Amino acid sequence: MTAHTNYNDRTVDLLIFQGVKAAGEAQVDMSLGEAGSICTGIQKAAQTFVTLFLTDKGSVVGEDARGTDFLSLLKQGAIRDDASLQTQFRFAALDVLNYDSVSRPAGTLPDEILEEATLVSYDLQPGYIEMKVKLTTLVGESREIILPVDTVIR
Repeated sequence: MTAHTNYNDRTVDLLIFQGVKAAGEAQVDMSLGEAGSICTGIQKAAQTFVTLFLTDKGSVVGEDARGTDFLSLLKQGAIRDDASLQTQFRFAALDVLNYDSVSRPAGTLPDEILEEATLVSYDLQPGYIEMKVKLTTLVGESREIILPVDTVIR
C-alpha cells in the first residue's frame, strides 16, 4: 500500500535539496532535480532554515533582515572557538526563526513552522565546521540535519 500526501490547503516549495531521506544519513545535493519535486512539512521547514541560515544578512535586495550574520562572522574570523560558535549559532538561529515568523505566507500549517533550532553537536576544525542541528516544528516533529561549512575564504 502506498501512502499519499494530502496537499489540499498547503503551499508547496520546490525541493532544492535532492537525496534527502526521512531517517538515516544521505548525501544531499543542492539542485532542482529532474522533475522539480516539491516539499512540505518538516522538509520544507528544514529547507527554509538552511537557506536562511546560510544567506548573508543584507545580501538580498529589498530584504535587509533576510539571512544571518553567521557566515560573515565566520569569514571575518570571529567564530574560532567553542564559545563563539555556540553564541553565534544561537543568534543566527533566532534571526532565522524571527524572520520566518514575519515572512511566512498566511495559513502556513503548524508542521511547516519551526519552533526551535538547537545545536546538538559540532566539529570545529581549521577551515571547516560541521554542525548537527535539531529542528523542531510547532507540532513537535523533529529532524536532525548536518550543516557542513567550509570556512576557508576563497
